[in-house]
Amino acid sequence: MAEPLPGREVHPGVTVSQPLRSCLCGALLCVAGGADPALADDERIRLPDMGDSSSTVYTAADDAKLAREFMRQIRRRAKVIEDPVIADYVARLGARLAAHAEDPLRGFTFFVLLDPTINAFAGPGAYIGVHTGLITTAQTEGELAAVLAHEIAHVTQNHLSRRFELASQMALPTAAALIAAIALGMSAGASGGIAAAAAVQAGALQQQINFTRANEQEADRIGLALLAGTGFDPRSMPAFLEQMQRATQIEQTKLPEYLLTHPITSNRVADTRARAETYPYKQTESELEFFIVRERIALADETRTDLAVSQRRAALESGRHRNADAARYGLALALSRAGRHDEAEAEAASLARRLPDEPTIAALRGEVAFARGNFAQARNLLAGAIATHPGNPVLAVPYARALLAVNEPAEARRVLSRLIEDGYGGVEVYRLAADAASRANDLADGYLFQAEFHYLSGNTEAAVRQLELAQGLKNVDFYQRARIDARLKEVREVLAEEKKDKRTG
Repeated sequence: MAEPLPGREVHPGVTVSQPLRSCLCGALLCVAGGADPALADDERIRLPDMGDSSSTVYTAADDAKLAREFMRQIRRRAKVIEDPVIADYVARLGARLAAHAEDPLRGFTFFVLLDPTINAFAGPGAYIGVHTGLITTAQTEGELAAVLAHEIAHVTQNHLSRRFELASQMALPTAAALIAAIALGMSAGASGGIAAAAAVQAGALQQQINFTRANEQEADRIGLALLAGTGFDPRSMPAFLEQMQRATQIEQTKLPEYLLTHPITSNRVADTRARAETYPYKQTESELEFFIVRERIALADETRTDLAVSQRRAALESGRHRNADAARYGLALALSRAGRHDEAEAEAASLARRLPDEPTIAALRGEVAFARGNFAQARNLLAGAIATHPGNPVLAVPYARALLAVNEPAEARRVLSRLIEDGYGGVEVYRLAADAASRANDLADGYLFQAEFHYLSGNTEAAVRQLELAQGLKNVDFYQRARIDARLKEVREVLAEEKKDKRTG
């Protein structure tokens, strides 16, 4: 089954054995974010890095296995954004940049975590994660692109391979759990073993600062070239570094000191700006999607909906906004979530008249109608839009949800199956697909999709149970049975490794 395009607890009782200590000396991921309070006086921000340009023992197959488990561990410990407007935007932006990389055929996966800290990291399998706090700190699309370009460069220059080669000496779930925990900042709730591992990490990585400085310089240089090649102004990179220096003064106490292993100095910012000035100036293109994404992030967990409405009305009336259409989008969404459906529909319809070919606006109209309980209207609005933009997840996911609401499971299953085949298979997509397949009387696919939902959520035992139910079905064709058998074998192997970890931890 496909891993999510967009895109938990660590295993309990992990102890720090000698192989683990060796792994931890190199398992830290390239992360953009956070400031060390002890360095405030000399204007430095320490960012974690992982770097080594060699890769001899660690194979592509090892990397793929570690990547799949890494993402499961990320989902266990953090909130991966399933909102297709946010997830698809970041994925497409990352793909644009990666297409200009030295290894354009490498498969990158970009995902977003709902977390207010300023952070981004590259993991195994060319998985690149971005915190919502970084997106809202970026003032322009170019600044967000600069961070993604920097992380892409870490991957293409093999700064990570040696570190993951060391991790591969461990049991797969343990290695993935540790890498994920380190990437996420070892937040509260880690087991005692993981906490002990963090202490080892802190001291060991301090010895690598000179080495990681070289990695950062190389990633900056290549990132600037990626920005220019993709049509962004390379000056966005030093602009964001300066912005981050200011913003992280607020966030610094939320980031564990043992992750702050690489200094970014004023000299680095100056060097990056000097390099950027060697490129021709690029005019900024329309950034509507970027500011719409910022609106959705701001409203993602907002419970004071009436306040959100009044803030957006005030911004529009005073002209204090970066993009008027995005501000109206945010107003319509806030009105809908406040239950003020007539006003929300009026704002969304007005936007649709102004921007008739914009998928995110069409999706907003469907979302507003669905929230009101007008499922048939939502289905019809989204059907018209998806006919013009087939396969667009921004439209396809809410369209499938509306189809299920009006009892059209077969069509919903078709729409969701296409998304999964195209690589867009997040937890929510698999949940909807399982519901659609079951209601369309395709029990085998229903069990398969439900298994993937549980597997991606980190519940391996539940995934095995669903696959065993699928295996016990009669009247399953040869190809479907082969898929079931192969997937059950894979998931059982992961479950066996997890149980082994618990026994030896």
